Amino acid sequence: MAGRTVPLSHEVNRISCVDVLAFQSLLLLGAADKIAEMRLTYAPWMYQVAPFLKTVPKVTGIHIEEMLNRGIDLVFTYNNPDELKKLAEVGIPAIVAQPVPPTWKNETVQEFIASQKEMIRLYARVLGTDTAETRAATWCAYYDAKIKRVTDQTKNIIPNHQKRVFMVRGPDVLSTHGRTGYMTWYGELAGADMIVNRAQNREAKTQISMEEILAFDPEFIFIGRQYSLDVVYQDSRLQNTTAVKKKQVYARPDGLFYWDGGTEAMLSMLFMAKTLYPDRFPDLNLVVELQAYYRTFYHYVLTEDEASKILSGQSPDGSRDNPYNN
Repeated sequence: MAGRTVPLSHEVNRISCVDVLAFQSLLLLGAADKIAEMRLTYAPWMYQVAPFLKTVPKVTGIHIEEMLNRGIDLVFTYNNPDELKKLAEVGIPAIVAQPVPPTWKNETVQEFIASQKEMIRLYARVLGTDTAETRAATWCAYYDAKIKRVTDQTKNIIPNHQKRVFMVRGPDVLSTHGRTGYMTWYGELAGADMIVNRAQNREAKTQISMEEILAFDPEFIFIGRQYSLDVVYQDSRLQNTTAVKKKQVYARPDGLFYWDGGTEAMLSMLFMAKTLYPDRFPDLNLVVELQAYYRTFYHYVLTEDEASKILSGQSPDGSRDNPYNN
C-alpha cells in the first residue's frame, strides 16, 4: 500500500504484527495461528473474542534480534524507511498494509472505500491461501452492501439538514480524527456534517481548538477509545453546545479493536447512521448486525447481551476504560 514491491520466496508461517491493525485482519482471514507477535494495544473485546491473544508476545516496534530469535518470516508494519531498510538487511520481508501517499491519498470517499478493500485483499495475497482469498472477497462484498444500504438513505440529505458531528478521539476533548481519518469518512457516509472538515488541521489524527468546536456547535458528540462521557460533560466550556444541552453525547462502540481503524471500523458507520437518523433506518437492528458480523468474520457467537454491551460502548465486564491512554 506504499507503492513497494516485496518478493516472497517462502511460505509465511510466523508473522509479526507491528502494525496495530494487522492482528484483526489475520483473524478475519483465518490466519490467527500465524500471529507470532503483535503490537501492544488495548481493545475491550480483544481477549473475549480471541483468548489466545493473551499469550501472544507483545511488541512496541521493530526489534531485529528478537524477531530473528522468534523465527519471524514476515512483518506487517508502518511506512518507516529506516525500519524497512533494517528489516531488508536481515532478510525479513516487510509489508506496509495501511494506505499511504503517494500511492493512496484518500482525498475522496471513493478512494477511501477502495483503499479499505485493497488493504484486506493485500493481506489475503500475502497469506496466499484459498481461505484468505475467499474471506477477503466475502468481506469486500459485505462492505459494499452495507455502504449501499446506508448511503441509499443518506446521500439525498440536504447539506444544511445534516447533523453536525464532532468525534472525540481522546484522551482529551480536543483530540479528534482529521479529514483523512476513518471516522471522518464513515461519518460522512452516515450522513453527518463532520465539523473537523472545517477546522484548520486536517491530518488523520489531530487536534482541534475549543474555539472551532464552539463556533461549529456540534449537535452530536461521539467519544471513542473507551474514554468516559465525562470528558465532555465535565468540561464547562462545552455546556452550551447543542450536543450537551440535548444530551446527545454518545460512547462510540469498540470491539475486537477500536472502531476508528481497521476492518471492524466500518460498523461505526452503521452505528452513527442509526443514531443520527433513526427515522431513516427503522429496520436497522444493530444487535443483529453486530452478531452477524462477529459470527461471519470472527466465528464468534456474540450473545445479545454482549452485542448490547458493545453498542453501549462497554467492555465485557460493563466498564469503560482505556488503561493505556492511547
